[in-house]
Amino acid sequence: MNAQAKLPADWRPLNNNLSRGHGFEPLRIEGRLPEGLHGTLYRNGPGLFELHGKRLRHAFEADGVISAVRFGGGAAQGAARVVETDGLKRERAAGRRLYGSGAPWLTRLYHQLKGESRNPANTSVFWHGGQLLALCEAGLPTVLHPETLETLGETTLDGALLGAFSAHPHRVNARRTTYNFGLRYGRVTTLDVYAMPDGEPVKRLCAIPLDAPVMLHDFIVTEGHLVFFVSPAVVQVFKAMLALGDLASLFKWEPERGTEVIVVPIDAPDQPRRFTTEAFWCFHPVQGVSLANEQIQVDYVRYPKLNLNELAKETDDVSAESDAGRIHRATLNLAAGTLSSEELWDQGCEFPRVHPDREGGTAERIWTVWGAKEQGIARLDWREGRHRGWVPPSHWRCSEPVPVKRGPEEQDVWALTLIYDGHQQVSGVGVLDGERPEDGPVGVAWFDHAVPETYHGAWVG
Repeated sequence: MNAQAKLPADWRPLNNNLSRGHGFEPLRIEGRLPEGLHGTLYRNGPGLFELHGKRLRHAFEADGVISAVRFGGGAAQGAARVVETDGLKRERAAGRRLYGSGAPWLTRLYHQLKGESRNPANTSVFWHGGQLLALCEAGLPTVLHPETLETLGETTLDGALLGAFSAHPHRVNARRTTYNFGLRYGRVTTLDVYAMPDGEPVKRLCAIPLDAPVMLHDFIVTEGHLVFFVSPAVVQVFKAMLALGDLASLFKWEPERGTEVIVVPIDAPDQPRRFTTEAFWCFHPVQGVSLANEQIQVDYVRYPKLNLNELAKETDDVSAESDAGRIHRATLNLAAGTLSSEELWDQGCEFPRVHPDREGGTAERIWTVWGAKEQGIARLDWREGRHRGWVPPSHWRCSEPVPVKRGPEEQDVWALTLIYDGHQQVSGVGVLDGERPEDGPVGVAWFDHAVPETYHGAWVG
């Protein structure tokens, strides 16, 4: 599908500002989009790296860019805009950086002491109660207009949220409920756990004190439990209070603490089970299932440690294969307080997703970004011990695959991935057939510009 001249790939637009913000407009179609694909793929990631001539040192600090591609009748329209948060508006009005590593130390210290911060809203998108929300690691949700991508402002979800609301809500279909968490830092760091039943108000299930101020990115849901891997990525409180250094330097890996496993029974959230195992890091889980005899099985992408500096590299290549995460299966024995883990797949991968009907359950097929250098898309059939994957041209980079249901079987999906073409310096959404992912996209809807670094997406049908 992609016969082009031999030009050097240019990856810089992935780490540069969005070149053009706009509402929905027709996209160029390469190949053929499925006639039956109707809905909108929203994606989020950092996309405003430089402001007033000052560049941020880490992608996690950059303001978010929401992109959206609307499919229907074999055609597509696309939109992309910077999330105009209150913090960004203050910086625009001031004509200079006020927060983060792009601001002078005294300036950011001043705003830190005033209790001001900037919510970048740059990690994921979440559709809840008819609202489109941009989420990040440690801030309130930001409401966006789904038709224009206009920023409408932060929300506490009708007062239910006490503080941060993580970027990774997870749904348990059997309970018709979505769950999430947030960390509150203070004299004691507190893990707040939230439930969002369909058609009902958001409620806080429990508040769990933690032993240290840590970074916690994601968690695991089963039909009966919520599982948190609290790894020893510890906030350096003195540095944070004095606004010293960049984001990556605020966290120290302290392996002697180990990784604490916290299991919250959904029907008895005030009775969490806790134990500590060897230190490891998990950005993203795959799935979990509650078993008999007080055991829980968790599939997740495992790393030996957290390395935020590695993630911040701005090079013409991605990290080495040896640095990539790998899918593991852990068995948690709650009675014994133990965790045993084995590698399921020896290939580097990240951003795992499953068929929408299998969320909060047990899936046999896992979609993932595959390989550190190829940045392709794979469908891992773990029960059969094999995978089917697409390796794109070397000048293409793929983002997290989002499975869109077209039937009840796990492979009966369209897998949508945001692609960046390093030759043409444009981005587009490719549509892979879940039955034959190795064939590559059946069609791609191309923007006329690049969409910067992107992390997570949500399909709204």
